[in-house]
Amino acid sequence: MNSEMPPNNLSKPNDCRIFITDNGTDFYQIFSFSQSEKDGSLYIAWPDIENTKWLLANENIPSDKIKFEDSPGKGKISFHGSGRTHFKIHGMPNIPHLILNGNILYNKEQERIGARHLLTVFIKKPEYKPDNSPVFNRKHDQLFRTDKLKPTIFIFFAIPQKRLHISFNFGLQVKDMENIPNDILGYGLFPMRLHVIFWLAYRTKHLNDWPKYNYASFSDGYKVPLFIGQANHSMRVELCNPIYSLNEDNLHISLASQQD
Repeated sequence: MNSEMPPNNLSKPNDCRIFITDNGTDFYQIFSFSQSEKDGSLYIAWPDIENTKWLLANENIPSDKIKFEDSPGKGKISFHGSGRTHFKIHGMPNIPHLILNGNILYNKEQERIGARHLLTVFIKKPEYKPDNSPVFNRKHDQLFRTDKLKPTIFIFFAIPQKRLHISFNFGLQVKDMENIPNDILGYGLFPMRLHVIFWLAYRTKHLNDWPKYNYASFSDGYKVPLFIGQANHSMRVELCNPIYSLNEDNLHISLASQQD
């Protein structure tokens, strides 16, 4: 899976839409991102977000103990500059049980800008095509191309918008992979106003069917929830500690499953 953007894409957009295609004919919108220049807050939404199962991950959770929360409605996931994350229903107050504090994104007064994990999402089969505003109808649209649409888990990070060369190492246990190395479906970057978004797409053994619901998990920004398939159409959630290594302008992120 690789990504592309139109030639007139500006370097630091406030918002963008993410599309995916496997045939160059059908272009499905799968995510939308926006960022406030004022306080650095990031907002993520996707089609049919009201049919999402949510998990706030604070510790490793055995597969038989996972409890996802039903989505409270249609809205967006908000990552405030302060580090607070919550799900916001359009036109309604915050939902208390879907709020989690964590690593900052941006503090203008202290001139601090942070790198953090944003979201891990196991998406439903893409179906939404905005016919009145197709791909690249907006300057900042991004397109993911893949040989074949298959059940996919996305991980998103926010990285400070600097001139960094970013490399990434991701590892799953061999027993959790079905097709090595092809279960790593792709990765890349796209810019926002104050951060760049690093994305990784992967799949695991046993997750062979598109889910009935979207499954989404966020943590404190320091730890990364991984969705890993188990037998009988179940999955476990593993919290991993990413390692960030900065050497001059080279940032390396390492993320690996540790459970046997």
